[in-house]
Amino acid sequence: MLVPPQTFAGNAQDDTEALRERLSTTTDAYSRFVPREFLHLLGIDDIRKVEVGQQVERKMTILFADIRNFTSLSESMSPQENFNFLNSYLIHMEPVIAAHGGFIDKYIGDGIMALFPDSPDAALHCSQAMLKQLDEYNTGRERAGYRSIKVGEYGVPILISEYTLYSLDEPDLWSIRFLDRTHVRGKQGTQSVYEVFDGDPAPVREAKIGTRKIFEEALACYHVDDIVTARERLLAYLALVPDDDAARVYLERCETPAGGLREQRAELVSIWREEYAFGHPILDAEHKNLLADMNALARAVNVSALNLTAPLLAQIQFAATHDFTIEEQLMQEDEYPFVDLHTRQHQRFFEYFGELRREIERGEENRVYLAFRVRRLLTGWLINHILSADRHYSHYRDSRRRESMRL
Repeated sequence: MLVPPQTFAGNAQDDTEALRERLSTTTDAYSRFVPREFLHLLGIDDIRKVEVGQQVERKMTILFADIRNFTSLSESMSPQENFNFLNSYLIHMEPVIAAHGGFIDKYIGDGIMALFPDSPDAALHCSQAMLKQLDEYNTGRERAGYRSIKVGEYGVPILISEYTLYSLDEPDLWSIRFLDRTHVRGKQGTQSVYEVFDGDPAPVREAKIGTRKIFEEALACYHVDDIVTARERLLAYLALVPDDDAARVYLERCETPAGGLREQRAELVSIWREEYAFGHPILDAEHKNLLADMNALARAVNVSALNLTAPLLAQIQFAATHDFTIEEQLMQEDEYPFVDLHTRQHQRFFEYFGELRREIERGEENRVYLAFRVRRLLTGWLINHILSADRHYSHYRDSRRRESMRL
């Protein structure tokens, strides 16, 4: 029996449509595990084109958003209610992240991990927008008879790392204060973390700005293990800013000080270690001498030997300028793709160094506060910069050297 030609055409068309539908469904399924934005960064539009070893290197800012006290909240709900709640919350947050140039990499329980390939400023603007969206979401929850939720740590909604602070395009646009020196998983030594409090109610924000130094003086006492003075200063501070949750967190620490941290807190100087070596003899010597000068300044300030501070400040300014100039010239010669970001980190250092220098030259009397700021803004920054930004450049140089040897 002969089959009419249009029947073959019709079957072929049906098969094509079915194939397209299956491919579309497959792509959608994969996108739940591999965000399409990842494919765009690789320069492809189809996950089937991903090859083993295919990679692209980009500087990104990672945003984590966790619901505060989620465990106690989830225990009051059934599994289905937990699912519905998290789904509703995430549906509200995802469009905000996308609108600011970010994308969600994964969900971690009650948390979101989002990536921002453009700039840390975009991630910070996004975090502010997420807080506003959370306020609207909480309004709806309260109308429905549910309790509102909060995000953050330390009792504050937004924390940024020292690296992020020094990478911002316009840090002066934000209300930022130092919050802690803490160990970060996967990082060597301690890292500084900072609170961004632009989203606080206007009275609280203005009070934090006006009392920022009082707050940091209390934290300095705590971090050099003067718990008695830290507690006194925190109580005096809370009398001025009673709604500051971060200060209350520190006051609780003073009431039950952790054991085994005395040496870590009291340490104002940092000893040069072999793991700080960059692999370039001139730069390693520059870094080592710069660290020694910073340590000498910390000791001079701590014992009120202010007659020694002026020459040390001048030496640090000169040494840092010379060191950073060599680094930036090498990066330009090597065509290092992140030289602009690295240069911005150097510029931020000089801005905060200038701020510290003016405090010392004005005759700031609180030596504990000054010594801790030297430790945080100078020696701590230098070590972290060496271990992160400089080390990344070192890996880049080594990779280029290996490639040239193969050629």
